[in-house]
Parts: sequence; C-alpha cells; structure tokens
Amino acid sequence: AEMGMLCFTDLKCWGLPVMDPEITGGLADPYILFYSDPPGLVRMRRGRGLALRKKARPQTSIKARTLEPEWDEDMRLKLNVIHGANLNNCHIILHVMDSDFSFVNPDDHVGTCVIPMKKIASSQVFYEFEEELVLGGEPRGFIGGKVYLTSRNQERMEARINARRSSMK
Repeated sequence: AEMGMLCFTDLKCWGLPVMDPEITGGLADPYILFYSDPPGLVRMRRGRGLALRKKARPQTSIKARTLEPEWDEDMRLKLNVIHGANLNNCHIILHVMDSDFSFVNPDDHVGTCVIPMKKIASSQVFYEFEEELVLGGEPRGFIGGKVYLTSRNQERMEARINARRSSMK
C-alpha cells in the first residue's frame, strides 16, 4: 500500500524571545521538533552511526544565533497510515526548541503550534500556515510555512524525474 508522507517547505519563525544569556550573544539557536496526535502517526527516524538502532524524533537543523530563523531544507515526515486515510481527528505538533550546546544544560522549549491534519488534507496543492507559538498560555513568537500531504511512492517518482532532468542538462 502507498504510505502517506507529510512535506514541510519554507519553514520560518519570527518574533522569538531571547533564550541565550547576553554573554553568548543574547539570541537563540532554534530548531523544530515534530510530534503528532495520535502519537504514532509520524514515523520516527533511524539513528546514524553507532545509534543505528535508536529511533529519533524528526527535527530540522539548528539555526545558530537568530530570533528569525528560516530553514532551506524541506522536512519530509513519513506517516504510519495509508495515503488517503481519514486524518480529520489528527494533528501535527511543532515544538520550537532552543539548542544549548552543553551536555549539562538541556535544550529549552521556546513554544508550540498545533496544525490540524484536516486543513492539510483538504487543501488542493499545499496548506500555507502562519501560527502563533505558545508556551504556558503566553505568546512566544510565530511560525509559518507550507505543508502538503502526498504518498511515499509519489515522492520517489518525482525525485527520479528531477534526477533525470538534472543529469540531462
């Protein structure tokens, strides 16, 4: 069966609070962790190297020293459901985190945004969002981007076509 895939593009945040002390620049080092409701909807990534058997939560790269990060990479989340399944009661949860480059100090939670899968599944091409980030009921900036739902087979086919086009140039 064709398994579903969720693709995020043009991810960005703005208006984030200062998370690092003045001595280290007084900004933040944000990245995004992806969760789902129900919890098993998004497939965890396999670890790399020695952590090959360990599963890791999907996340973006860390953008160092900024309160307005923009991610160039597309995030592709494999779903544990068949493409076309009813996702009306499901949600994708984006946790914006601040990386702390120390083993002693855990990363800080900046804010959270919840996107209903119903909106993503009902969009024709992609769903464009701009949402407020919230932590403890308090506003903590904004997050935006585009997201669309596709199947893993469709993504593979498009990747092959693009590879052929680029090799022919």
